[in-house]
Amino acid sequence: MVSKRVQTALAVLLPGLLLAKSGVQRVDAQVDAEDLLRLNIPNDCPVQQEQTNFQMAEFTGVPFNATCQRYCAEHPECAAFTYHADSRRCVLHSRTGNLAEKATARFSRKRCPTCLLDNFNVADTEDDYLVIAMTVQGCASECRTRGCNFYVYDKESKKCHFKRHRDGIQSAIRPQQGLQVGFHNCRNTDSWCFAPNHTLQGETLKTTTASGPLHCSEICLNHAGCAAFSFDVGSKACHLKPASAFDHVAPQNGSFFGPPGCGLPQACETQGKRRAGDFLMSFSPNSIKTNKGCQRRCQENHRCFHYSFGPEGCFLHGLGSVAEDVEGYISGDTNCGI
Repeated sequence: MVSKRVQTALAVLLPGLLLAKSGVQRVDAQVDAEDLLRLNIPNDCPVQQEQTNFQMAEFTGVPFNATCQRYCAEHPECAAFTYHADSRRCVLHSRTGNLAEKATARFSRKRCPTCLLDNFNVADTEDDYLVIAMTVQGCASECRTRGCNFYVYDKESKKCHFKRHRDGIQSAIRPQQGLQVGFHNCRNTDSWCFAPNHTLQGETLKTTTASGPLHCSEICLNHAGCAAFSFDVGSKACHLKPASAFDHVAPQNGSFFGPPGCGLPQACETQGKRRAGDFLMSFSPNSIKTNKGCQRRCQENHRCFHYSFGPEGCFLHGLGSVAEDVEGYISGDTNCGI
């Protein structure tokens, strides 16, 4: 019988051995261990600044910015963090406050947009480069190293496709199971996957008004069955679309389209569960109508770690809540595994 350790080693080595003759590079050996945490934490947008007030905790000897990032993500009261690379200090802040430019510091809010869309592809576009990566984190890291624009990761084949730099590549984003689309650095924007000067034709579920494409996206996120939106800047018309609308993309100046929940991390949800304890706030079924809308509310609240969505509405809970069996509810987490 093959030991578990040998099985694990074979699982890591075999893909590289099988592809050795193809000329496709494998990149995971180059990925820093801390880097593997980044896409599991919805927060990867540090800037060269430091926050000078509202300090609540400090850690010394912290080796990486990503480690400080994780400390904040896992702390129930942390709203932002500053990492000082020169002294390896990690400072957690109870709220966002005064910022000052500092080249050796990295500041970030607790949660920033996730630069990843699950079950999407960038269709009909050429690859700039192709590598093999055992994780999507490894694919994202290599994209940053090479300065690529977008990447597409195949979860089954482990192929990491880097896409060529060109304007309007967002207009090629399409739903496709098993693939993940990532952007090299979405920073503080919740709209990195929106396609400018393009619209979606075909069936419309509902038309309403919105202040902008991001607002329209949020309306779609909170509407059952909405898989895409199309927004017209001139009329402020917000068209909510089914998934089939992605087959009817057309150029149109002054319009945007995209999937809902751009920048929202992949949900970690369990059916038939509801959280109890460490209650923060609730939203009525009339205001929050989908579990994704509930996830967004939790994502925006730095004290929220768990949420529940069901017939009575959306409920946000802190780190100390526990899951209970309740039919008709969905329980989710902001950070998978916490």
